[in-house]
Amino acid sequence: MDIAISGVIGLAGTIIGAALTYIFQERSARRAEASKLRQELRAERRNVYSAFLTSLSELERSELDRYHRRTDARDSEAAITARAESFRLKSIAQAALSQVRLVAESAELTAAAEDAWEETRCLHAANDQGDLSARNKRSAAAVDRFTTLASAEVQAGT
Repeated sequence: MDIAISGVIGLAGTIIGAALTYIFQERSARRAEASKLRQELRAERRNVYSAFLTSLSELERSELDRYHRRTDARDSEAAITARAESFRLKSIAQAALSQVRLVAESAELTAAAEDAWEETRCLHAANDQGDLSARNKRSAAAVDRFTTLASAEVQAGT
C-alpha cells in the first residue's frame, strides 16, 4: 500500500511539474514574442520617421531652389527644372507622410507630420525674401516639433 501511495504521489508530482513547466515556458515564449514585435515596430517607426525627415529636408532644399530660380528668371530652363524637381520630391515626401500615418501611435504625432509637410511644401510660394524667411522658420519649427515627438515615441519603444 505504501508503495502504491508513493507511486501515485510521484506520478502526481511529475504531472504537476510538467504542467507548471509548460505554463511557465508558454508565458516566457509569449513575452519573448511580444518583446520581439515591439522591437520590430520600434525599428520600423525609426526607419519611417527618418525617411520622412530626409524627404522633408530634400523637399525644403528643392523648394528654396525653386523660389530662387523663379525670382531670378521665371521662364528659364533652370526654373522649369527646379519646378519639376520640386514636384518629384513632393511626391516622395507625401509617400513618406503616408507611411508615418500608418505606423504612428499618436494622433498628435501624425498631426505634427502633416504640419511639417504643409509648411515645407509651399516654401516656393513666398512673395519676397522676408516672406520666404518667415515660411522657412515656420517649416523648421514644424519639423522640429515632429522630430521631438517622433524621437519620444521611438525612445519609449511603444
